[in-house]
Amino acid sequence: MPAYLIYLCHDVTDRTELETYWRVTQPTFKGQQTHVHTAYTPVEILTGDATVHGVVIADYPSFEACRAWYDSPGYVSGRQHRIRGADYLGLLADGPTADAATAADESDSGLLLPDLDVDPGYVLWLGTTEPSDSQWPAKVSESIVAAGGVCLTATTHVDVLEGKRPVRSVVLARFATTAAARSWYAANQPVSADQDPLVLLVEGGWLPPEKRMPHLQARSSATSST
Repeated sequence: MPAYLIYLCHDVTDRTELETYWRVTQPTFKGQQTHVHTAYTPVEILTGDATVHGVVIADYPSFEACRAWYDSPGYVSGRQHRIRGADYLGLLADGPTADAATAADESDSGLLLPDLDVDPGYVLWLGTTEPSDSQWPAKVSESIVAAGGVCLTATTHVDVLEGKRPVRSVVLARFATTAAARSWYAANQPVSADQDPLVLLVEGGWLPPEKRMPHLQARSSATSST
């Protein structure tokens, strides 16, 4: 069963540290079969009160495989740069769907990057409580499929790796376009009304480091101290 690694960037205090993190952790992906769905593409908050500058969503072959990578010496060392330079929420959620079909290519780096010829839209829904309805995952999945989307996960099996938000449930859905993703969520908000969710609309795709969060390019240790 695959697992989804989800990271939300709430703030950047030292851009140099963050860029160092992006650079030094690249070798840790070698051999990992990390399938990137989206990385630092445009994001919109549909519901909830939060600042989100960037989102990364990737899947791994299993929960255990992702935890082994996350706890590996190389990544543990490298992520200290991100921790010093930015504020992120990091999650690991299991999922029923192995969805490597949208991957464009796999290089020796171990990263499977998204196909840039397609422009899917993702709805990422993070609940702070577990749903009271035991049929909640099935109902959410059915509504996504009925709207022409793919339910990548609807789960309460969530580990908070980093950050303070108490996430207890996750929905991740992919649609052919961001318009279709928005339409599904507008019609299905009652499904999640009792869980005080943070809901994001995220464009599929991948941006190289130099194009990520350009409005935060000037952040450095010098500016963060003022």
